[in-house]
Amino acid sequence: MYDLIVSSQLRAEMMLNAHFVFSTLAESFEQPVINNPELIKGVIHFDR
Repeated sequence: MYDLIVSSQLRAEMMLNAHFVFSTLAESFEQPVINNPELIKGVIHFDR
């Protein structure tokens, strides 16, 4: 995986599976992330 990232064949944007607004994170994070048994690992983007 490291080699793919270094060679730009794999980018964080390709793995991004959630967008959250930082100011409402507490209200919106629990269901799709904490209580999601199907989510193994994810990359999250926080909008400012």
